[in-house]
Parts: sequence; C-alpha cells; structure tokens
Amino acid sequence: MPELSSAKDNRRNRNFAETHRQLIVRAVAMVGTHGVDSLSVATLARDAGMNRSTVYYHFDSREALLAEVKHWVGTCLSDMLTAPGDPATRLEMVIAFVLARPVLIHLWLMDMIAGGDINKQFPRWLGLIGMLEGGLRKAGLDGVGQLDTAEAEVWATVLVSAAIMAPRLFVFSVRRHEDPARVAQRFAQAFAKLQKALDVRR
Repeated sequence: MPELSSAKDNRRNRNFAETHRQLIVRAVAMVGTHGVDSLSVATLARDAGMNRSTVYYHFDSREALLAEVKHWVGTCLSDMLTAPGDPATRLEMVIAFVLARPVLIHLWLMDMIAGGDINKQFPRWLGLIGMLEGGLRKAGLDGVGQLDTAEAEVWATVLVSAAIMAPRLFVFSVRRHEDPARVAQRFAQAFAKLQKALDVRR
C-alpha cells in the first residue's frame, strides 16, 4: 500500500527533523552555559540521554555540530532583525539576545569575520538589504532615485555590527554594571532618536 508507506515516511521525516532540532537546541544550551570546549558528539549524546550512534546519525562530527550551532545563532539574529513591526523593538530584541549569549555570539562572530558567504551565516541577509533599500528610498536618501545596492549593504553591515558589537562594548567597558535589559532599551531608544533626527532634517 503506497499510501501507508508514504505516511510512515512522512512520520519518520518529522521525527528526524524534531530530534535534529532538539539536539541543536541542547548543543546551543551546552555551548552557552559551559563554553565551546564542552561540546562533542559524546557529551551531547549524554546530555540528551541518547545513544552516541543516534547523535552521529544527525551530525557526523563535532565540526558539523558546531556549524549547526553557529547557523542557529545567525538564523535567530537575522529573523529578529527582519521581523515585521517597529524597528526599535526589533533592535531591542536583538541586543537582549546578544547580551544574554556572549559565548555563542563570539563563536558566530569569529566565523563571520573569518569570511565566507554572508547568506549562509546570516540567512535573511537579502531580506535585510531589501528592507534597507526600501527605507532609504522612503527617507529620500537614495540620491536621484538610483540607489546602489552596495549602499544598502553598507548600511546593513553597520546595523548588524552596531547591534552586535556596540552593546557588548558598552556593557563590558563603558557601563560595566548596567543591567543588560536596560542597555538593550537604551540602544533601541538611541537608534529611534537618531531616526527621528534624520526625519526632522529632511
């Protein structure tokens, strides 16, 4: 019966995807709590209460596992920065996420700085570029209507850098005892003020 076989395959695929997702979430938690050196296929299997061969079925090496952890970070950041709604609220969410996960952000950031395809490390990069191109046009900052995509890429790079590096610098060097939630609010408010100032000047 082909229908029965298809239903079993779908269930098997769903189970595989859910187990895979749960393992990534556990790996992210391990790295975030105990550092990168704590993560291996064996320690993840122990933490998840699974057979090591089951975990190897999902990740054939520690490197593959770390790649998934970094991809998780990049996906979360890009999803938050391109979510619908108020830009200041989105930025506040990103900054709170960054400040709560220093080890994970460092791991992801070192990968970004080392080079590679931005679309793999920040999956919604093209969406962010599109949003910024639209915003620059709406603000009348596209010159004579000929906005260069490279300009939007520059602004996207500044935005991502500011959202990730500036709050960390602020918390670790400028106001070392400031509550991270308050820092996220401060930065979001500062960006909102800057945006209003630009609007007034037009």
